[in-house]
Amino acid sequence: MDKDWKSDWDKTWGPALEYGDLDRVSSLLKSGVDPNMQHPRSGQTPLLWSVIPFEHKNGTFVYGYYAKLCQKLIDAGADVNARDDESR
Repeated sequence: MDKDWKSDWDKTWGPALEYGDLDRVSSLLKSGVDPNMQHPRSGQTPLLWSVIPFEHKNGTFVYGYYAKLCQKLIDAGADVNARDDESR
C-alpha cells in the first residue's frame, strides 16, 4: 500500500461510510486516519457523510442508520461544526 493511503478518501472513508462499517471506521481511526478529512469533490467530512439519510433501493430513506458511526467519529474528534464546499 502506498505511503499516502491515509489521505486517500477512496481508500479510507469512502468504502467504510458507503456500507456503514463500524469496524472499519474503528480501524481507520486507530491507524490515524483524520476524522475531519474532506471529500475531494464535495468537501464533506466523514461526519457529514454519516448524517446523510441512507436510501434503500426501493426508494425509502432510513434516518439514524449511522448513529453509532457518528458517535464514534465525534468521540475521535470529528468537527461537529464542519461545513462542506457549499457551506452546508
